[in-house]
Amino acid sequence: MSRRNDLHVKNANEENGKPCIPIVNQRIPRGRAGGRTKNENLHERIERLEGLIRTYFRHQKSTEGAVASSGAVAARAVEPTGNYQFLGTAFWTSLQDELEQLETDLDDGRFVSLTDDLDSASPEAERGVSRSGTDPIFGTISGSDALRPPLPMLSAHLCGVYFRNVDPIFKVLHTPSVRAHIEDGLPYLDYSRGHGSVTALVYVIYYAAVCTMGEEECARTLWQSRTQAVDHFREMAEVALARADYIVTEELTTLQALVIFLAVQRQEDHSRRTWTTTAVAVRIALAIGLQRQATRHDAFDTQQRRRTWHALCTLDLNLAVDLASDRLIAPERSVVPLPMNINDSDISLGSTEVVLPQNGWTDMSFSLMLYEIGQRAHRAHAINSELWEQRQEVIHTLDESIQQRYLDHCDPEIPLQAFAIAVARSTLGACRLHSLRGTSEPITPGPLPSVHSDNVLLIAVDTLSYSRECHTDARMAGWRWTLWTHWHAIAVAFAAMTTITTGALADRAWEVVEPSFQHLLAVDGGGQRGQMCRPLEKLAYRARKARAAAIGTELGQQGSAQDMLQADSYSTSTDSLYYSPIHMEDWGLLSSFSVPFFDGTGSQS
Repeated sequence: MSRRNDLHVKNANEENGKPCIPIVNQRIPRGRAGGRTKNENLHERIERLEGLIRTYFRHQKSTEGAVASSGAVAARAVEPTGNYQFLGTAFWTSLQDELEQLETDLDDGRFVSLTDDLDSASPEAERGVSRSGTDPIFGTISGSDALRPPLPMLSAHLCGVYFRNVDPIFKVLHTPSVRAHIEDGLPYLDYSRGHGSVTALVYVIYYAAVCTMGEEECARTLWQSRTQAVDHFREMAEVALARADYIVTEELTTLQALVIFLAVQRQEDHSRRTWTTTAVAVRIALAIGLQRQATRHDAFDTQQRRRTWHALCTLDLNLAVDLASDRLIAPERSVVPLPMNINDSDISLGSTEVVLPQNGWTDMSFSLMLYEIGQRAHRAHAINSELWEQRQEVIHTLDESIQQRYLDHCDPEIPLQAFAIAVARSTLGACRLHSLRGTSEPITPGPLPSVHSDNVLLIAVDTLSYSRECHTDARMAGWRWTLWTHWHAIAVAFAAMTTITTGALADRAWEVVEPSFQHLLAVDGGGQRGQMCRPLEKLAYRARKARAAAIGTELGQQGSAQDMLQADSYSTSTDSLYYSPIHMEDWGLLSSFSVPFFDGTGSQS
């Protein structure tokens, strides 16, 4: 209809008093029916990919980068951050690459980030943290009054105890930063005041300090028995860790607090609780990416990460030895270099100066020495060879290296360095013994030195002698919490003492092995570790019986051990170790204690 006719109709309707309703034609876009533009198709594909990523990736931090110009993509960091480090790095990278390829085809140059809209969510919604007051590890968490900070004087005292008894032998923290926070009230590193991670660390330090104190010191400074004080500070440490969301944390400080807590808890709780909870700490460390070489951190953060990772590896190793289990962290899978042999005063937060490792004794030397022994001894035990001499050669080379790098710089008159010498000697002796008689099935069916060899017994006795020195020297009382019981050396020694019943070596063995066994019964006789004591008691009975028969006394009596001479003329060389086939009674007693116990005839008892 023409415009003139439309006007005529309008005028006629107005004269008759009728409304004029215009007709609006719906315009249909030109082109193929049902067709979509290129941009709509690309946007839809991108949105589907974003939806897939958000399903798995709920609390990722914003990725680094910026858009240089329209159609450009953000520059990704060399090392993935946050959860990219354990949620399939290659998978997310490939998706990001596909997104970037699609984005270059968009007309509007829109940049799509994998973490858009994630930061706006609340922490509770992101993490799925339950605030019901129940922790999956620690159980029911107390109310808001559970964290009762000690008086400033007591707080400073506990801080001093920690850095006297714990920090020198389990180096995780940067001492000046922590002491400035606890003693002087300064902010810890770059954290805000009252941050949950810092609170957790402080209360764990209190708990660790109390665990290293004796009964008399607890009564004098805390006006409580040691048992009451340990329970009180453990509860507060657990509450602080739970409030810091340690299970899903990405804060290195929270992980450090958890590792220290587990290290001291290992000696207070002899059940499998610490052994099990350590798996959580390992997972957190993997989530943070401590198992990789960091390339985007400064010198201070790099050393903190390395210290935490290797302290966790050492804790894992100690727990594996305690319960004769496998390690959670395979040393060959870790490519993290050892921390530098430096003092805490050499580095600080934000420092840019180049720091070089030192040759003498430093704040890190004790822990670094144990890290190195653990790594290199594992390589020796992993040698798949019928020649046990190769494993012994690796241990011998390790011994020389530890002597040159650390022990030559020790002064026996200084208590901590005397403790380091004794711990190194006992640990190296245990490594040498494990390379001859491990706690699992032999690597090959070839001949090994007989357990009844004089030199095998000598290695076991020397190992226990250095361990006994740590337990009897009053200067080392504050560091005994970190010691582990050499049940394996006790087992090997008792097995050898069933045939080596007289002579100077036998006399010395009874002077060392029997007190070590009684200490094991007193310390580890209960809980899961107590399962080790039952087969050891059978071995001890057989050794005592053979000893009594040899010296002509009644069954169970050990003679006048105080009058026996101690043999100091034996060489620690393994050159005279002789070959013999592995007998069933030998291996049944010295391998995993979960196998049936065998008597001397090969029949089960």
